[in-house]
Amino acid sequence: MKIWETIVETFEIPEEARPFIEVYLTDTDVKAIELMGAGSYLPEDLFRLLKPIVEDPQAYTQDAYSRGIFNKTAELGEIGYKVGTFAKCITYLAQYDPEAWKKIPAEVREKIDVWYVNKYAEEAKPRLEESLRNPSKLIENAFFYTLEETLALIDRQEQEEFCVFPCNCKALALKCEGRKPSNVCLGFHYKSINSDYDRGHGKLITKEEAKALVRMANKNGLMQTTETEWGICNCCGCCCYPIRSSQQIGAKGLWPKKIYDIVWDEEACIRCGKCARICNFGAFTQDAEKRISFDREKCWGCTICMNNCPKGAISIVKAQ
Repeated sequence: MKIWETIVETFEIPEEARPFIEVYLTDTDVKAIELMGAGSYLPEDLFRLLKPIVEDPQAYTQDAYSRGIFNKTAELGEIGYKVGTFAKCITYLAQYDPEAWKKIPAEVREKIDVWYVNKYAEEAKPRLEESLRNPSKLIENAFFYTLEETLALIDRQEQEEFCVFPCNCKALALKCEGRKPSNVCLGFHYKSINSDYDRGHGKLITKEEAKALVRMANKNGLMQTTETEWGICNCCGCCCYPIRSSQQIGAKGLWPKKIYDIVWDEEACIRCGKCARICNFGAFTQDAEKRISFDREKCWGCTICMNNCPKGAISIVKAQ
């Protein structure tokens, strides 16, 4: 019982996920977490510590790092390792081993999803407050960008390669599985420690491929958010943890920051319904008689409706 309590505390496992520990932790993982505790270890020290429980500590360490069981740390003056967290581990499970994630019953996955949103929202509050006080301290997914601004942002990057990887929000929540593309997150500084790429995941694509990916995402109803420095997220309203957390803490318009207001020209509208189908927040709706309505109060200013209106009946102006 003491070992179990140690694992739960060290790995920060929520109550909802504890009955399914064998899905995301192996017996070796459990032993490693128990041995490592809250410590940080240089590679050679960690390999010696793990030697009694694994034949090849170096290979196991890389595997555990790839699955989010271990994180890298610079706390010791050079790159070492420490135990990761359930939150990181479960996202990698959902992203890169989705069949294993689905071994957990749907009703339990939904509870884990709610736990994740609550945790994310609580931890985001101080980062959001700091970013509002100091605009140079940007929170992740800080702004909604238009398609044109997003493409220009990619063009401004000096590197010619970007890392694309599955959206962790969509992989965990699965609320639009099969309806919207999910392999759509773009990393700029993808070689940093604890990144998907450094853990052995993701795919490198060219600048032109990155722009094509963004165009495809926009066409399929995904919103472009960015803090400009680290990358671009192509988000949906039903899964995205920053957007759902923003809804939860009452930060609509502030996070992601709304830069533009939507202007709908009702006379130019041909009532095709594309705006209603593509809107993530129900701001545009279409009734049985094909009449379009626009509820400004529901609009987050993401701007994807503008790019997808076939008649140019939707435009934008700078938000006040």
